[in-house]
Amino acid sequence: MSAEFCALCDATGLDTEFWAGRLRVPAAEIDRWGTPTGAPPRAVIDLLDTTLQWQHSKLELLESTARAGQRVHLLRFPDELDFIATYGPAIPWKAHEHLIAQAYARLRVLQLPAVLHDFDAVAFHQWLGPCPDTPTARARWLAGLTDTEGALARADRLIAEAFQGTTSPPGT
Repeated sequence: MSAEFCALCDATGLDTEFWAGRLRVPAAEIDRWGTPTGAPPRAVIDLLDTTLQWQHSKLELLESTARAGQRVHLLRFPDELDFIATYGPAIPWKAHEHLIAQAYARLRVLQLPAVLHDFDAVAFHQWLGPCPDTPTARARWLAGLTDTEGALARADRLIAEAFQGTTSPPGT
């Protein structure tokens, strides 16, 4: 994340309007985030309890986020099955719905095909053709999008740059 972007977040605080989603984080864990010794994830999303509703807007927002240099970090709480996305450290943990959509679009597809029971690998690879099998390609296929003017490769590059140095769910 660029210093300029961090400064902008610090100065504006973004918008703290909360989109609840379905949080399955223990209340004690949320309380701990507010303590001096806590390291709070500031935008928290339940990625596994959300219905798979792929939309073009989510993917476009995801790519815009990558271009802006935002990074998403993944945590896994030991007593939870949910992967938690965090934007930070400068972004308030209450976030816009579009931030949640960005994280969801990016991180949910990383779990394919293990979690997504109806992922049709044969149809996907027919659609994919010579293009590499990447998270962005899978997201676009699920969204019913096509690869125009090398959009897959360009988006993968932008996302890789934005998410460099972050952790991924185990087994990905």
